[in-house]
Amino acid sequence: MGLFIKESNGTYVKATTATVLKEAQRVAGYALRSGAAITSSAISRMAISAKLSGFQNEVFACLFLDTQHKIITFEILFEGTINTTKVYPRILVKKVLEYNATAVIIAHNHPSGVMKFSPSDITLTKELKELMGLIDVVLLDHILVGETTESMMDLGIAI
Repeated sequence: MGLFIKESNGTYVKATTATVLKEAQRVAGYALRSGAAITSSAISRMAISAKLSGFQNEVFACLFLDTQHKIITFEILFEGTINTTKVYPRILVKKVLEYNATAVIIAHNHPSGVMKFSPSDITLTKELKELMGLIDVVLLDHILVGETTESMMDLGIAI
């Protein structure tokens, strides 16, 4: 058996990996549309996962939210190498102010698939949370995308 998709002429064809990934990105785009509310870490994990999976290099992104935790926008801010991304806090602050966000969820991927936040990931998150606090912005969570998707908040990692 397999997964089939319906073509515009009404016939069904076997879905390719590329087709499935494209559809997942489309659904994630819908979940991350401007004005949609982020009401749980499950929603943010699902939507961000589809956006960040498939990259062969590390990327760092941010979901910018308003006071009601409704999406303003989602943006990939930094792209790195196969196993690291340099994050510039100043750029993040500039974007937060540009979008007039009051809350953010940061995210990055591990192309290797390893699903563990590194000590440097945790340190960076704590530093960014402190920095966001200085400008009255709440850092709600840090999402890690790899073979699965993890949330610092769900894992109970104190940030």
